[in-house]
Amino acid sequence: METLSTYFACSRLNDTTFVIIEDDKQGGYPFIYAKVFASTCHCLRVFLETYPIVDNDENPLNAGSSKNYASSYDKPFVNEDSKLRTSSLCRFLGIETLKYVVMTGERGEDLGPVIYHTPGHTPDELAVWNPQERVTFVGDTMYEWMHIAFPLEGDLRLYSNTLGKLRSLVTAWNNCPSYQNSNRFLCQVIEGMVDSQDQGEFRDEPLISYDREDGKISFIGPKKLFDEFRKDREAVRAIRERQEIFNA
Repeated sequence: METLSTYFACSRLNDTTFVIIEDDKQGGYPFIYAKVFASTCHCLRVFLETYPIVDNDENPLNAGSSKNYASSYDKPFVNEDSKLRTSSLCRFLGIETLKYVVMTGERGEDLGPVIYHTPGHTPDELAVWNPQERVTFVGDTMYEWMHIAFPLEGDLRLYSNTLGKLRSLVTAWNNCPSYQNSNRFLCQVIEGMVDSQDQGEFRDEPLISYDREDGKISFIGPKKLFDEFRKDREAVRAIRERQEIFNA
């Protein structure tokens, strides 16, 4: 039998969820979560359709299924080649742009998870809340030990609002300090309590980064995103108030 190789590692997280870690050339090692239901599931390219998974009785997670993608922003954001090449950063990283077929879905069987629009990191960022399993999948809104990278299309003010809303969502279910820690560090950055590091330029914009002393939380993005936040008095007031609530 031919031995298959892959850039992905997969293991079971719970009864309906698998976590897939990609060994990507950027060194980000992104986590991808695949939820498998009896009636339907979403696939991740050829890997989910063809690669046998030990924790799934040596079967692919989604053999023979069609691809499904989601965006919470607008159709042209993922449907027009010129915009998608820019918003996906493929234009700047020398990566071939994926082809999407964008359709309007119809509501079918209620599978439990609820999808929320969580803008900030990107305009079309999504989070998935599964109340039955008490798990929230927040995508690139939060992760640890690597820079949370904001593109030009990001908005730190919306990002701060999103952190507050996600915390409110899970507070009644779980004690999750990640939201408080991320918001606290962002507040310290905006208040000028953390020194920035020059990271050169990308897309003709100066980049800067901010790193917590232990390296667990860090941000990187265009300098103007941080400057715009500091100039917005209402946004600064809101993040201070949010931090007071987190500290309560």
